[in-house]
Amino acid sequence: MRSADIGLSDGGHNLAEKTNMQKINIVGISVRTSNNNGEAGRDIPALWNKFLVEGISEKILNKVDETIYCLYTDYEKDHTTPYTTILGCAVST
Repeated sequence: MRSADIGLSDGGHNLAEKTNMQKINIVGISVRTSNNNGEAGRDIPALWNKFLVEGISEKILNKVDETIYCLYTDYEKDHTTPYTTILGCAVST
């Protein structure tokens, strides 16, 4: 499983600039993908399938609630280059 620290965004606007937000920690699974040649169109649904079929959410310890987060992060440059997609839940520790 992979963990990540995140800040939330909305339509390209950083919500942390608009509101006081606490940092949350996410634990889950990830895939490195790209928007080229339909790669993300295969990889991300496969990631969701694995998350749901294997009951990953139920295996995550110290969950804050049942919310599932989908994060797009670690872009090499922009939306045309490889990036990481993470599916997971917020945890207390």
